[in-house]
Amino acid sequence: MKSKKSKKRKASSPSSSSSSSSSSSSSDTDASGKYKPKGLSKTLHKAIKPSVKAAKRKHIKKEPESTFAAMQKSMANIEKRLKIIDKKLSALVEEGEEEEGTKNAAQDGGEGDQSETGEKDDPDGIRYKPRKVKYRKKNSSQTNMDRIKRLRSTPPTPVSFPTLTKLAKNAIASTTANSYCPKLKAFEKFCEKFNYEACPASIEALRHFVEALFLQGKTLTYVESSLAAIHHWHRSVGLDAPTKDSLVLAAKKGWKRLNAKPKKVRKPITPSILRKLIKVFLHKEETNLIYWRTVWRIIMEFYGGLRWADISELRTNHITFENNYMTLQLPKMKNDQFREGNSVHFYKAIDERYCPVTVTRHYLDLLRKIGKFPIYLQPRLQHTSSTQKGHVLAEPHQFLSYRQALKDSRLLLTSIGLDSKDYGEHSGKKGGITWAALNNASRTELTVVGKWKSDKMIETYVSRTPEFHQKVQQKLDISKQKSRKKFKNSFKNY
Repeated sequence: MKSKKSKKRKASSPSSSSSSSSSSSSSDTDASGKYKPKGLSKTLHKAIKPSVKAAKRKHIKKEPESTFAAMQKSMANIEKRLKIIDKKLSALVEEGEEEEGTKNAAQDGGEGDQSETGEKDDPDGIRYKPRKVKYRKKNSSQTNMDRIKRLRSTPPTPVSFPTLTKLAKNAIASTTANSYCPKLKAFEKFCEKFNYEACPASIEALRHFVEALFLQGKTLTYVESSLAAIHHWHRSVGLDAPTKDSLVLAAKKGWKRLNAKPKKVRKPITPSILRKLIKVFLHKEETNLIYWRTVWRIIMEFYGGLRWADISELRTNHITFENNYMTLQLPKMKNDQFREGNSVHFYKAIDERYCPVTVTRHYLDLLRKIGKFPIYLQPRLQHTSSTQKGHVLAEPHQFLSYRQALKDSRLLLTSIGLDSKDYGEHSGKKGGITWAALNNASRTELTVVGKWKSDKMIETYVSRTPEFHQKVQQKLDISKQKSRKKFKNSFKNY
């Protein structure tokens, strides 16, 4: 039996020798034919490979552990292994850098006198061949681990989140973003000139930039707009802007103190002025569409508490009529940034001459004669000719500009004997809020009519008007006989 086994072993010996020769030639297997890890995979294999001895100790009985404790142990083991991997990776990176340095040094040193065969000439006259240095190529696994290590050490950049960056840029209106563009270009040029980094901007760069703006004679509004542009730029990229620096804020406050001027308060459109405008310009035999367009806008501002921006882009299909009232659907408002929409109701008045519903019906009839619906309720108009007195639409899908609207309203106010410089496009809204407050409207009612989110704006609209001060002065008047009697009766009990 032994002889047969020995024969078999002798027969298998040449094959084993061939396999050993092939294994010696291949770098991935050893003499026994097992997998032999090499390079980075070897270090990872040693770090992650669990201890075999602990796995073979099945005879040792352990007490059952809770799931939470077992989870904690497994997490601790994983952390230990990751630390070992990081150490090995750092060592490999350092070795790669040293090898690159030696390679560069060898290339620099090999540029001396060489023969055609590549041999160097020694000063003693002896020729020798340069010693070849073997360099280990980085495999794909090493490059991947280097990339992972780089990502761990540095936080994710804003470029990694293009969707978030795109959404953050749309956090403000497009018109506001367009107004920020020239300010941001000026800030970038300033940073290039003085070798500052524009984004993220340092506090020194921001202070230097604000100081330069004040030295150039820029207004505080321009400076605040520039700071808002820089703040939005940083926020849209996911960075914190230094625009709330204490020195910059204190400088803005100091500029306000030094350059403070009394504000010119615009007067409100009173009910008597509105009646006069309707009588003079709407009840004429000759209809002028410019007059109707201007007076209708002032009526809507007075009764509905609307701004110019609320009315400018209204179209004819935004109006619906009911039995006793009409409804205006406002697609755009100043404080409606998310365009949720709002509606205003106008009810019929007792006197049809001053009724907003009746005036709107007549105004729409005039618009139907000159253009096809739907068109803007504040359209651009032009004269048909120098002899004809009518007007036609310049472009049906273009609304009136703010400058032209203010010019038209001031022209009408001047023609009825008023100083037009004392009035603006907010005068209609201001007059309506003031008239409602004088007729004992509550603060909640005034807030709803004014389309405000808080009642703090009531003071700015009402408290500065002469009508409000007149009403308060009448309540403080001591010359009335009734007030004297009430005053005497209040002291009888004392």
